[in-house]
Amino acid sequence: MLVLWLCTLAGCTSSTTPTIQTGQDAETTFDGLTRVDNTIMDSVWARSDIDLGGIRKVIFAPIGVSYRDVEPSDPTTALRRSTRSRQTELREFQLDEETKSFFEAEIGAAFEAEVSASEIYSIVDEPGPDVIAVGVALLDVVSRVPPQAQTQPRVFIEMVGEATLVLEIRGCRSLIGQFSTS
Repeated sequence: MLVLWLCTLAGCTSSTTPTIQTGQDAETTFDGLTRVDNTIMDSVWARSDIDLGGIRKVIFAPIGVSYRDVEPSDPTTALRRSTRSRQTELREFQLDEETKSFFEAEIGAAFEAEVSASEIYSIVDEPGPDVIAVGVALLDVVSRVPPQAQTQPRVFIEMVGEATLVLEIRGCRSLIGQFSTS
């Protein structure tokens, strides 16, 4: 069951299945997380002793997003070329408040849509003993899309942006009372 969640939330491809490392060479963290291989993400860690069997309901905690502080840049160019190395340097751009709000709403909706499409899980509003709580956080979010990209007919970029995705899955027995639907 944990593999299904890792597959869904870690973005595995159809040709690979996420696998929790085992044995003496397994990479582990100080708090008991073990590295998961075969994901499209740079790094995935999970507890190897989790059993989500019997869990069919999900409640989402409010999404958390933190943005990288970006130095104000020249909005007329997305890329800078170094005359010496002729290498392209990616630029980072600050997001305005409207774009941040839109981004956060879309990310939350995307996670809910993925779980809603599942034939196994349903989304609920109340915590309970057969419910898992899923917390989604995006840390160090940065845009590589220049602000003028909306008004210019052609803007070439190598990457839209980047972020660190953190998913936390908890049983709701210990969380009853932390969520309210009022």
